[in-house]
Amino acid sequence: MDRRLGVSTCEPKGWKTPVETPNSQFQDATASQPTWYRQLESIDDWLHMDACDHLVDLGCGRGRVLVWAAQQGQGRVSGVEAVSSLAKDAQANLEGLSIPNQVHCQDAADYRFSDETILFFFNPFGAFTMAAVMDNLASNLEENPRLIRIIYRWDHHHQLFQTLPWIERVENRGRSSLWRINPPRKA
Repeated sequence: MDRRLGVSTCEPKGWKTPVETPNSQFQDATASQPTWYRQLESIDDWLHMDACDHLVDLGCGRGRVLVWAAQQGQGRVSGVEAVSSLAKDAQANLEGLSIPNQVHCQDAADYRFSDETILFFFNPFGAFTMAAVMDNLASNLEENPRLIRIIYRWDHHHQLFQTLPWIERVENRGRSSLWRINPPRKA
């Protein structure tokens, strides 16, 4: 599929080895592994984007999910990747796409949300980073309430999501789950 799309998102050499992320606050990154294309096909309806959608893949690796979502030709895609070589590869894979895109080379725990409406995770990091990401998201939602879909592949930290009153699981498919954040109502 990479060849057909004109990209290179396959596993980097040694991908089963946990990556070193010297700038990571919690040092809990997992090994880089792209979501298989057949898995993306199985959740394609979850990834459907409208013109106003903004998808961010936290732990985007070489950008496979971003390229897949961008093929719809609507909305915007962003990636967050702590490993600089993978972030560069992701940005290269996004060149020439017809929709706005950006890759941030930074620790996901430090990512500041703006207007994202779809979040994608494929077991990119440990519980401490995930908790920091959710704290940052909660702060952003106070300023910018909106409906958000979370697609979580291999949801190892779903227990954390279950403790948050503003998030609910909508559906499971195999090792993927879809969650929804309903915007809080202003008083």
